[in-house]
Amino acid sequence: MLKIKSVPLELSTPYKVNCDFFETAFDGEFNEKIIRETADINLMCSLIKNVVYIKSDNNIDTRVKIYIGFEKSTKKTIICLSSNHLITVNGKLIKMNKKLVNLIKKIM
Repeated sequence: MLKIKSVPLELSTPYKVNCDFFETAFDGEFNEKIIRETADINLMCSLIKNVVYIKSDNNIDTRVKIYIGFEKSTKKTIICLSSNHLITVNGKLIKMNKKLVNLIKKIM
């Protein structure tokens, strides 16, 4: 399943919202959606497997946080998206991936 927590991408804040503190920063003022459609989950997992990581110490200003969970595993993958379409996967910045951005925007 995919659990998506989001605020409008264009939402402005006086400070940068780190992915780890998304829920705290927006204090329940976010939308939450659960996706169980196999096609979307499979596509998301496929796109994640092929990402290219970028060496960077910068945190992104998070507006969307996605948890990918698997029924028979406690392992989770966490994807975060910023308003300018920067994406982290488990805290690591990835190279721009328009297919992944478009999928996230479609399912949120």
